[in-house]
Amino acid sequence: MKAEIKIGLLGFGTVGGGVQAVLTENAAEIAQKAVAAVSLKSVLVRDPGKKRKVTGNFLMTIFSGFTPETWR
Repeated sequence: MKAEIKIGLLGFGTVGGGVQAVLTENAAEIAQKAVAAVSLKSVLVRDPGKKRKVTGNFLMTIFSGFTPETWR
């Protein structure tokens, strides 16, 4: 599988954290149905220093520092 779908989230509260958990726990099934690997690339948050329950390797950055280059 060579194709990859990169996902970015705006916020990492209840919904953003849930999306991240679903992507992580169901990665194989999602990849099979999408016919591409699906990965969480970036998350925009207000306070990147805040303690969060995070699994995976992705960029977490503050909204004011967002530039289109962070998504590449």
